[in-house]
Amino acid sequence: MDSKQNNNIDFYTESIKKIQQILRKLLETSQPDLILEKTLEESAYYFKADAAAIVLWDNEIGFFNTTYNISDESSIKGSILKPYDQGLDNRLYRERNRKYIALSNYSKNMDASKIMKPLGFNYAFGIPIYIKDEQMVGSLCFYYLKRTEKISEDEITLLEEIGPIFSIAILHARLYKDIIQLKAKENKTNNFLNLLLNSSPDIIINVDLTGKVIFWNKAAENSIKIKLKEIKNKKLPLVPGRNEENFYELLTEVRNKEIIAEKNFLFQTKNEKKKKEKPNPRTINLSFVPVINESGKIDSILITGKDISEEEHLQKKIYEYHLALRNKDEEILSSQEKIRGFQEDLKTAQKFAIIGQISTLLSHQINNPLMSIISALSVLDDDCEDIFKFRHKNFSEKEFAEAKNSIKNQINEIVREGKRIKTVLKDLRQFSEITQEKHFRKNTDLVEVVSQTIKEIKTQKKYIDVKIKFSKNINRAKIYGNFSQLKYVIQNIIENAYLSIKLKKGIKGLIQISLENFVYHENNYIRILINDNGIGIESDELDNIFDPFYSNWSNIKQYNFELEKYHIGLSLSIANTIMLNHYGRILCKSPAINIKTNEKEDSGSTFILEFPENIEQIKKEER
Repeated sequence: MDSKQNNNIDFYTESIKKIQQILRKLLETSQPDLILEKTLEESAYYFKADAAAIVLWDNEIGFFNTTYNISDESSIKGSILKPYDQGLDNRLYRERNRKYIALSNYSKNMDASKIMKPLGFNYAFGIPIYIKDEQMVGSLCFYYLKRTEKISEDEITLLEEIGPIFSIAILHARLYKDIIQLKAKENKTNNFLNLLLNSSPDIIINVDLTGKVIFWNKAAENSIKIKLKEIKNKKLPLVPGRNEENFYELLTEVRNKEIIAEKNFLFQTKNEKKKKEKPNPRTINLSFVPVINESGKIDSILITGKDISEEEHLQKKIYEYHLALRNKDEEILSSQEKIRGFQEDLKTAQKFAIIGQISTLLSHQINNPLMSIISALSVLDDDCEDIFKFRHKNFSEKEFAEAKNSIKNQINEIVREGKRIKTVLKDLRQFSEITQEKHFRKNTDLVEVVSQTIKEIKTQKKYIDVKIKFSKNINRAKIYGNFSQLKYVIQNIIENAYLSIKLKKGIKGLIQISLENFVYHENNYIRILINDNGIGIESDELDNIFDPFYSNWSNIKQYNFELEKYHIGLSLSIANTIMLNHYGRILCKSPAINIKTNEKEDSGSTFILEFPENIEQIKKEER
């Protein structure tokens, strides 16, 4: 063996030692990718190659490549060669039994990689890279620009020596990256888990099997006022005594029987311990869940909880308020009983007052006709004496006729006043019956009530000179009502309107009646307006016209005395009572209101009747 051959052997032997040293550094470094590139560079130097490349194709290892002395402009940079891309990689992939493969005239060779051809290499050789037996995962290749000799035995030996070294280096680089990624994922997961746990509004605590704290979240810190670093590896700050004993008894039961449990416990806060204040513990509802590891054993207990101290405080306050309200209710009920007693007494007093008022008015309404009757009878008695004397004395025919007419007038006066008393008693009876009326016929149609009342009135001869107009701008007109009573109200208002018109001479009488809907306090109402062009009512009398036995007819100069016998002042009072029984109201405006323009007229009166559609709703609101 000549000196040149010995030098080559020494050179390759020394090269392997240096590559092994690089590998040792690789296994110790925190940047295995950079060391791997350095190893590839050193190997290319030992082989006196112009360029080198490591390419991996295995999914388990992960696609990866690194190059030496190949420009950044080359398409191999940032690319991943596949085993079917021709070139050495393709040959090594197909001919797995070959320890190495060399290609002469590389750039012109038909098997040269399309990616490597433009670089102008004329010679190349490479070896397969194995991670496991028979598992070829990539290739290591060296490229030459101006090489004429074929690969030597020493180079083949060196290739066989460094192949496993590169296998270990590549696997280490990939594993190191995987570990870094796993650590990053683990940190990310832990950060996310901590964020999730600390963002929870519920208390989350993890304790070991003895009850010492491993972890607790921000909600626990905020509730109990103790930081995690202050409580870690310590027992929970439970209120001592039976409360603390119950906790550890339940913890033992969960640990031994692997059950899930829930219970309320009292916790001391940091401030209470430090300041030794009067205990004001936090009540926390805790749920215990055993944490089972991969081997199927319990290694810790997860405790979730909710601070219900404020709820308990609020419930206590609510209970106290409830007691106070109940006491107030009892006081109110007692007061209501007293008020009802006073109301009954007041009603009784009002009844006596009304009876006294009606008795006075009734006495006036009956006494006056009775006095007229008594006076007429006295005069009649005298006239009868004169008639008897006519039979014994010789009176003239004229004197006899005068005596006879006087008797006739007295008899007419007695009949008239008797009818007046009869009318008073009839109206009084009707007033009494209506004030006691409680029952109504359902779905009474106000349009029908008005129409029928007008129809009956027009059959009376006295209304021949008065025009009655009826208009309705209404969608609905049905109420709970008594048909005959409502007809009485309309009839009496029209009668009063007729009398008012007759007392105003020189006009064409007109009575206008209209119906309309309106809403008041979210309740539906129906309004009837009855308008006349008569003499009207004085403003100082409007407040009195609905009082029993009140009448202003005798104060009017044009008043016809004959009208008095049928108008004693009860009709509008009865009408008002009927409206009250229907939960409605009656109003009077004078001068009259123009139905179309809603403006005041020169004279006349307008009576307004308002009815609720839903009496039950009105009753409920009154209660």
